[in-house]
Amino acid sequence: MQELLDRSHITEEMWIALKQDTMEPEQLMQVFAHTASCTYCAGRLALTLEAEAEEIKPPAYLSEQIFERVKQLDVQAVTVVKQTSKRLQLLLYGMKVGAAVVFSIFLLVVTANFQGMEASLPKPFVQTEARESVPEAMNRAANGVTDWMNEFANQLLNGGKQG
Repeated sequence: MQELLDRSHITEEMWIALKQDTMEPEQLMQVFAHTASCTYCAGRLALTLEAEAEEIKPPAYLSEQIFERVKQLDVQAVTVVKQTSKRLQLLLYGMKVGAAVVFSIFLLVVTANFQGMEASLPKPFVQTEARESVPEAMNRAANGVTDWMNEFANQLLNGGKQG
């Protein structure tokens, strides 16, 4: 370790010992302590570790086993089912959104026709104490239809579940 302190950087012999994992634990701790204060040696250590990581490759038999497993029918079937399931979910979601849009437009058209209708009706159709007026009856019916459509749309969007 004295040569490390004399030159102020880690020597080639020490780098080789570090790569071959033949360095004593005490020397290894001193090398790591030195790299904490020396950016040159820390950079070199990082490059060494990166090079070692790139040299590690999985065994050839492992990749062959993975390729063989992927080619098997059950794995391919699961993959196709997942893709089909996602497509089916997208289709159902699109249908739900489309139905909600159609119902919304229908409600807008139906309820827009009832606005201001009471003012334009002649006097005999205005509400008396005994019966409700035509616009009120139409509004009540439209509200019932609106409630039914809201329930239907909610069930459609929730997958048939109540709530």
